[in-house]
Amino acid sequence: MSSSLLATRSKQRQEIEEISQNPNLIKDLKILPQNYSFEIPKTIWKIKSTQSKTVALQMPEGLTMFACLIADILEKYTQNVEFIILGMLLTGLVV
Repeated sequence: MSSSLLATRSKQRQEIEEISQNPNLIKDLKILPQNYSFEIPKTIWKIKSTQSKTVALQMPEGLTMFACLIADILEKYTQNVEFIILGMLLTGLVV
C-alpha cells in the first residue's frame, strides 16, 4: 500500500476513535443490545465525511426493532441529515 493510503486510513481510524469516545454517545449506545456491533461511530463518521443529507437505513429482519433507536442516535450526532427507515427487509439476496 502507498504511504498516502496508509496515512488516510490512519486518519480515518483516529477520527472514528474520537467519535467512539464521546461520553454522550457511549451513554446513548447503552440502550442498544451489546451483543451486536452496529458500528454507530463508523456510521456517524461516514455520514459526516461524505456530507450526506439523506440516509436510508435498511436492517436485517431480526434487527428492525432497533431501527428507530439507531436513527435517533445517528440524528443526534449528525446535523441536518434526514433518515429514512426502509420497510423492505434485508435478506442477503441481491436482485
